[in-house]
Order: sequence, then structure tokens, then C-alpha cells
Amino acid sequence: MKLFRKLITQFVELIQSTCNHSIAHRHCSNGTIEHANREIIRHMRCITNELKMNSKWSRFVMIAQRIMNATVNSITKVSPSQLLYGNMITLDRNIFKSYKLKEDKTVHVYLKELLEVQQTLLHASQAYLAKNKDRKVNKYSGLIPTTYEVGDYVLISYPDKKAPNKLDSKWYGPMQVVKVNRSLYYLLDLVSGTILERHSSFIKPFRYTDKNKITPFDIAMRDKQDYLVSKLVAHRLVSEVAGKNLKNSYEFKVRWLGYEASEDTWLPWSAVKELKAMDSYLVENKKLAKLIRETVVQDKQGTD
Repeated sequence: MKLFRKLITQFVELIQSTCNHSIAHRHCSNGTIEHANREIIRHMRCITNELKMNSKWSRFVMIAQRIMNATVNSITKVSPSQLLYGNMITLDRNIFKSYKLKEDKTVHVYLKELLEVQQTLLHASQAYLAKNKDRKVNKYSGLIPTTYEVGDYVLISYPDKKAPNKLDSKWYGPMQVVKVNRSLYYLLDLVSGTILERHSSFIKPFRYTDKNKITPFDIAMRDKQDYLVSKLVAHRLVSEVAGKNLKNSYEFKVRWLGYEASEDTWLPWSAVKELKAMDSYLVENKKLAKLIRETVVQDKQGTD
């Protein structure tokens, strides 16, 4: 640590700058750092929500880091990378050059994933910039509505404007207006089916463009990190101990609606027993259905 302090002191002297020390762990005296942290969280939130990979957020930190290092600072008028390296390097380009992977070329799965992520984020960024341009052009064509009709889709803010998770959007939904009482709105949660009561000050309109590809229900499911089951595709015995709880000795492979087979998940009996997909699967697998039925009978007799 002593060597590091000495190195920084000499570096500051060589660049003829001033080093201002702040109090550690005091947010109000670390405004620049806190702003940078908020920007990182903002970029990570956008990346993980666009890719629907909140659980794999750590794999994409380097992308947020690259964005931060390539962004021009409003005070210095240059990016952090230019400040350190001048024009010897440039980050104003893609991480990878756009090209299609050759079938006979082996690439590490992580690099292949980064290449696919880069293309996805570039397309999303281009779409956002185009939409933002249109929004600025039409800025004065009309104000954001403060009243909504029954049937409209809206987004609502979290209490105290704080999302439960740093990577969650600050507005959640969409929800559908089902009843209006002056400035009080009754909103239908599209996923749970419950009715929420919110004042108009906590609501903003929900707008989306790809109406033929995605529905408000799909977006609400993604927002809550919930997924619909398409079907069950397989089962396996995970415990060799057969007995009263035979059904609990099995796991079932779930195919999620809208996802590829590579995203299939193995779940225990307790997680899938109430699914409609389980009824269809047991119809197709009569031997397994017989074992499950016998176990259920034994459970009932045991409780009696």
C-alpha cells in the first residue's frame, strides 16, 4: 500500500495535476465516484434486461467497463482511455469485427457468447437511438398524458423510487387500467391477476413498437423474471431409494416458452406437479403415470 501511494504521488506530480483526497465510505464527499457507480449500474441494467440474463450479469461487466472508458467526460472533454493513452488506442469501435463464425473454426464458448452479445446490443442501441431521435423531433407535438382510459397499459414506479434489485428497471409492469376514480387508478397485474391501486403521480404510459412480435404480457413476465413452461421433454431418476416418496425421486426437464433447448432446466417433482404440462407428459408416459398414481394413493392411505 505504501508503494502504491508513492507511485500515485509521483504520477500526479509528473502530469502536473492535483490529487484531492476524500473521506472513505462517505457518499456525499465522493460525488464523482458515486456518479460513476450509478452509470455502471445503469449500463448493466440495460445490458442484462436486453439480454434477459440477469443471473449472468458478471459475464458482461467488461462491456460496461468499455463503455465507461470510451465515454467522453464533460469536464476533461476526453474519454478516460484518451486521458491515459492519448490516441495510441481507440475504443470507438467494436470489441470484435463483425463477421460470421466459420463452421470449421473452433472458438471458446465465452468469446462466441460475447460476439453474439455485441451484435444484439449494437442492434438494440441503434433502435434506441432512432427512437430517441424521433422522440426529440416530436417533443413538442404533445405532452405526456396525466390521465388514462380503461384498457390502457401503464408502468408504475416502486415505493421511494427504489427498485428491489440494482439491475431492475426503475419502473415495473406493464399493467392494465381496469377502473378509474378521478386521479386514482386500479391496475391489473398481468402476471398475478391481482388489482393494484395507484395515484396518477406514480404512473407513466407504456409504449412499445414491436406489437407483432411481443405482447405486454411477455414484457411483464420478463420484468418479474417469470417464465412460461412450454412442455416437459424428459425425466430422470435422481435417487435410487424407491419407497413411499417415489415421485420425489424424479426430476423433470422443462422446455421454456420462447427459449431454445439449450436453456432447458431440470426441476424436482414439487416444482412441476401442478403444471398443465405435467398432465400432458403423464398421458404420454403411462408407466411413469402409474408409478405416480400409486404413490399418491399410498400417501393418502398413510394420512388416513
